Amino acid sequence: MNIKKILLVCLSVIFVMTLASCSSNLLKEAESQYRSGEYEKVIDTLSSASKVKNKSGVYSLKGMSYMQLDDYEKAYSAFSRAIEENPHIHENYLNRAIASFNLGENDRAEIHFEEAISRIEKLNNEDSMLLLIENYASLLVINEKYERALEILDINKILFIDSASIYDIRYKALSMLKKNDEAFKTLSEGLEKYSDDANLNYIMALNRLDSGDYQNSIKYLDRVKITDKPDIYYYKAIAYRLMDDFDKAYNSISEHLEKNSDDAQAYLQKGIILNEQKKFKRAIKQFDKTLSLDSSINEVNYYKAISYEGLKKYNKALECLEKVDESSEVYDFAIEEIDFVKDNFLKK
Repeated sequence: MNIKKILLVCLSVIFVMTLASCSSNLLKEAESQYRSGEYEKVIDTLSSASKVKNKSGVYSLKGMSYMQLDDYEKAYSAFSRAIEENPHIHENYLNRAIASFNLGENDRAEIHFEEAISRIEKLNNEDSMLLLIENYASLLVINEKYERALEILDINKILFIDSASIYDIRYKALSMLKKNDEAFKTLSEGLEKYSDDANLNYIMALNRLDSGDYQNSIKYLDRVKITDKPDIYYYKAIAYRLMDDFDKAYNSISEHLEKNSDDAQAYLQKGIILNEQKKFKRAIKQFDKTLSLDSSINEVNYYKAISYEGLKKYNKALECLEKVDESSEVYDFAIEEIDFVKDNFLKK
């Protein structure tokens, strides 16, 4: 959900409750500037509002302007002052929590979200309610408080409000709790309601990829625009490779690299695909490119060894295999391959 769009909704509420009742032309001028997107002018206008009686309205409008300018520290201070001046404008609790969240101060943000959630039924529109639920639940997932996140998400059932993001966050919380069947059910229900949602289709695609359902993974990726998720061709390449459709895999990873030329993992995938196509020399070039971009990708040595084996350069293959680190996911395969190469090709 677009936080900055919701701030306009909050502005309408705050203006009706605090500004419209005030005769100050200064506040009305600032409100007009805000609606026109002139956020710096709002702050300048309100800097001379010392005589305005409605201090809460001044700080609320300043806070929302700072939010639009991504100055969350000043936004946080402004919303805090607004609450001090008038603790009954409930949207300010929501905005302060979001400002704190954007500052990365997760513990403090959680405290403020708890303050805001206790006032959720006093918020004046469904968009604000959804914004509160989504942001607070997202923070709780980040803070690894998955059960509490699910409790917060269940509030939407009481208020009869819903969104695609609710299903997304619930899926993440359930997945982290290893409740995989419930997580998949949640994702499926979300797609029934929001079949065009790019994020839900993307998450379902990765879920199907992890589950070995490669055909459906591609189906869901086809529903996502590259402008929404720039790595869709990377995952398509993996799905096609695992389906042994190496030509489509190669085309997909090449298309990904056209727009992501510094993606080390993508060069690794391209090398693996070329190995499957028996194009070992070209594969080695991709593995070297991987290491030039990120030398920490240790498993590349295993796949490079496979290339050298294909070229019957067994000593070089052994050198690569011996570079595979114990922490690598392919370490056990590398150990087996070392024994295989020694026993079959390097016998004295």
